[in-house]
This record gives sequence, C-alpha cells and structure tokens, in this order.
Amino acid sequence: MLFDPEPKRRSIDLFDFDNELKSLMDALIKDKLTLVTGLRRYGKTSLILTGLNESKVKYIYVDCRLLPDNPTVRDFIILIVNSGLSNSWFRRIIKRLDFIEVGALGIRVKLKRASEGLIRLIEGLGDMVLVLDEAQLLRIIKMNLTRLLAYIYDNTPTRLVLSGSEVGLLYDFLGIHDPESPLFGRAYREVRLRPLDRVKALDFLRLGFNQAGVKVSDDDLTRAVDELDGIIGWLTYFGYNYVKGVRDLDAIIDDASRLAASEVNKLLNIYGIARARYVAILNAVATLNRVNWSGIKNFVIAKLGRIPDTTLSIMLKNLEKAGLIIKVNGEYMITDPIIRKAILRGYIK
Repeated sequence: MLFDPEPKRRSIDLFDFDNELKSLMDALIKDKLTLVTGLRRYGKTSLILTGLNESKVKYIYVDCRLLPDNPTVRDFIILIVNSGLSNSWFRRIIKRLDFIEVGALGIRVKLKRASEGLIRLIEGLGDMVLVLDEAQLLRIIKMNLTRLLAYIYDNTPTRLVLSGSEVGLLYDFLGIHDPESPLFGRAYREVRLRPLDRVKALDFLRLGFNQAGVKVSDDDLTRAVDELDGIIGWLTYFGYNYVKGVRDLDAIIDDASRLAASEVNKLLNIYGIARARYVAILNAVATLNRVNWSGIKNFVIAKLGRIPDTTLSIMLKNLEKAGLIIKVNGEYMITDPIIRKAILRGYIK
C-alpha cells in the first residue's frame, strides 16, 4: 500500500521509481560502489530495500542512524553483526570469527584493536552487498573508514551501497573527487532521488486514497500538495494519518513539523556553542523565504550581534551540506516545507 509508513520492499508499492529502481538493480549486480542520494523522506530506504529484495542478492542492510552518540569502531562492528544475524549465512560467518561472541548478554568484540576486527569481519563477508544507510554518520568514528571502503572495493568481492540524506556531508566523507582520498578515482554509480512534481504528487495521493477506499475532495488534495510539496515521505505521512481518521490537515502538518524538528535539533547538537548561530541562520532563511547572503547577515546581527563574514559563509555551507538549505541563483531557501514550518513555529531552537 502506498500509504504504509514502513519502508517499501516491493516494486508494486513504489510510486514513480521505475528508472531509479532499474538503475539500482543493475548496479547491485555490476558495480562495486553505488551511492543512493536525496534529501530526507525522498524514499531512499524504500528504494534500496525494494532493489535488494527483488534482485535476490545476499545483503546486509546497516542503518547507521542506530549508532550511539560518539560511536567507536567497536560500536560499528556490533551494529554490522546485529544487522546481519537474521541471515543464516551470516551466522555461519560469525561462528568462524573467534573474536566475536554472540550470547544472551549481547555481542562482545574480544580484540584490543577493534579496527583489526572490522577488517577481518569485512573480509569474511564474501560475494554480497553491504548497505550503509546514512553513511555520512560514519565520519565521526575515529578511524579512516574511507581506507576500509577503498580496501573493500579493491580487494574483496563485496559490493557497497552507501546512502545519505546529508548529501554534501556524504560527498565530503567519501572524498570521491578529492585526490587525497583513498576512494579517489574509483568508478561508482549514483542513483539520485528527487521530489515528485505537482501532477505526480496529486496522482500519488489519489492512488493511495483509492487503495484505502477513502474519498477525499480535490480541494483537500490540492492543499496537501501545496503544503507538503512533492516530498513523498510527507505525502505518505499525510495519507496515512488521514486514512486513520485524522482529517485535520493543520493538525497533521503540526505533528509532522514536530517530528522534523526533533531530527533537526539532534543534527544541530553537533555544533555545540555555535548552535545559536545556526538556528539564527535557519530562522533568517525560513522567515525571509528567499534571501541572499547580506539579508541573512543582517538578520543574524539583529538577533545575536556581530558575526564574521568567513564564519557566516562556513555555516551556510555546512547547512547546505546537511541538506537543510539550498542556494539557487544567489538566494537561500529551506529545502523542506515542513522543516520551514517547524522553524517558523519555534520548534527548532
């Protein structure tokens, strides 16, 4: 069903992903490195899981969002093991690795140098697909994981699929275009997701409500698309809640805004004492909607006082890399209408 809030796993449940799914399924067989990119709620996880299941390849899907704060290499090993234990073939691999113990009390990594264990674990995977969802989160682990990824690429039959909603941070982490990066020069395929256009967004809602047997007026559908744009995750959120009996679009949007705010607030925590400036910048872009660099600077100064030009430019670039703002023709905008509403309602602070 289109409005099922869980990630999709069958092509019949995807909407307007035909080209992306075809490209991904081809990449799962042929390519050593595949990137799946797109902003939050563009459908990356659904696309990946559907491609994996319909390709019938062996895989381990690792959701890097499940890593703890300040993760270590040991935490990463444990996450990979937990992610693969549902597969009998993976359990056989683990039994051959004497430094990993899986018991009633959880998973233990019995090595002083966890980095050595991570390499041995990866070498044992063999011909399969290792998916690292939201892979940019691995950049804070104190190990040069791009060297490991390059090693996997060059020396093992394992194929890599890396996804990221903070696209700029993912590119920075991998350094594919950086001559100093271990991954520089490696061939890769990128499957990039985009929002639905207005016509397809309306078609998605009509088809979803038809599947659910719920009648919705054209006015309600039009307003939903106006408010949510073509972001398929938010359209699904609206459809799911409406079908469940929440017929107040304003209430649905407010709940979505609070959900988005919790994610953004967590992301902003990494900036520590600079957080207030980042929030002020987001408020400037959300309030003024389309605003140039000078307009943002004046807004921030009015809120917090002086900010050096270089500092402001770096912060704007960081927010772009995190997928929260976008620069078009010299003007900045919030990428997601629900995040903009969350900022304007004071939920991000």
